[in-house]
Amino acid sequence: MKDGLFFCDEHKTELSHGSYLYYCNTDQYKRSGLDIFFTLPMDKYNSPLIRLMFAVICRGSKNFPTITHISKHLDNLYDSSFYTRDYRIGANHVFRLSCYTIDNKYLPQKHKDLDLIAESFKVVRDILTCPLLDSQGLLTKKYVESEREFTIDNIRARLNSPKAYSSIRCSEMLFGDQIEGTNIEGTEELLRNYTREEITAAREYFLKNSAIDVYYVGTHTSERVAEIVRPLFEDIGERTPILPAQKRPVSPVTLSQKQEEFNLSQGILKLGLTCGTVIGDRDSAAILLYNEILGGSAASKLFVKVREENSLCYYCDSRIDMCTGALIISCGIKPENKDRALESILLQIEEMKRGNITDEEIQCAKKSIVNGLNQVTDTVSALSLSDFRYRILTDKPISVEQRKKDILAVTRKQLTEVAEKVNLCSVFFLTSSETQDATQYDTEDFDDE
Repeated sequence: MKDGLFFCDEHKTELSHGSYLYYCNTDQYKRSGLDIFFTLPMDKYNSPLIRLMFAVICRGSKNFPTITHISKHLDNLYDSSFYTRDYRIGANHVFRLSCYTIDNKYLPQKHKDLDLIAESFKVVRDILTCPLLDSQGLLTKKYVESEREFTIDNIRARLNSPKAYSSIRCSEMLFGDQIEGTNIEGTEELLRNYTREEITAAREYFLKNSAIDVYYVGTHTSERVAEIVRPLFEDIGERTPILPAQKRPVSPVTLSQKQEEFNLSQGILKLGLTCGTVIGDRDSAAILLYNEILGGSAASKLFVKVREENSLCYYCDSRIDMCTGALIISCGIKPENKDRALESILLQIEEMKRGNITDEEIQCAKKSIVNGLNQVTDTVSALSLSDFRYRILTDKPISVEQRKKDILAVTRKQLTEVAEKVNLCSVFFLTSSETQDATQYDTEDFDDE
């Protein structure tokens, strides 16, 4: 465990209007990391469009026209790495570009003057500001169509996967028209209709209007990192960043229940609940512990009572999205056990409200969460993302050490108080179709999510 690692406000540097460098100076890692986060509020039409554009420009640029060129450049920098990813965080769509290199102190003496972060950042800067365009000034058709088809294949795969499909349907019932429930990939119809002109124009919108935050972990001085990154903002020019959407818990909706058939033998039961608490709230530590006790581990009530003691399911767990306060319970069962399993799950939720929680359950859950928080500082990547998630939604930093203290301080009374705020809003059951041979099954159906 690496203690004291924290992006405190005293160590942040303004790079451009509203954009900051968050800096953690440490020699406790063998690798240094530079992460750039671009944030825009979620939009049902624009989010999938920008996501597609982002995937296209990351395929190659003017000076690094293919993934092979990018890889060769990084390989020559002592196997440095470059990653891209996007997330939905609350009502925000976040795009991340990351450079990771071995720390300069581990370089051979003859290359001590080689700045690996600066050389790796050349890839990021080129991808963002020097896109690969055709003679018409549009993003290359080959990459556009390739990424379009890849995304559509992913959408189809999710719709054809029993577990993924049931999660999508349960979320749709839980969130309704609320933007937090929007699929960032979009739909096949939407993706088919985006023109290359729209996709190309989305890059300019993305650069000019995203909120941009930069994170660095390593031994460079903050002045040196700012010197490396500032030319990117000069290339982009004048910006009018849109403020990220503020945190808000998903609103409870009237309970709805639906059942659909699928070509599988195992039934999948999904329950969608609202908690009324999100990251940074006064009782956020208590609701996190609540979820761990309810279904967050092999020592949880759902696992022990529903699966082990009553043998009603193949798996049963709960997961909470602290950005929206949505809690999803997932259960794999024989279709004929649906009513009994649902009754048993609801009983565990009621037991939590009554305060029927043992000291052992509380202590096991606290140890489990603290162990997970300890792992946040195991990698540069996790450390940066963890801090960013708090800042974007709460506008204030909170250290891993403080989060552990908050979890350990949660009382039984606080658990029952947050339990009272939990509301069941959706029940979705995916059962086998009549044509499915109930004696046959794909073993993948029985894997825990």
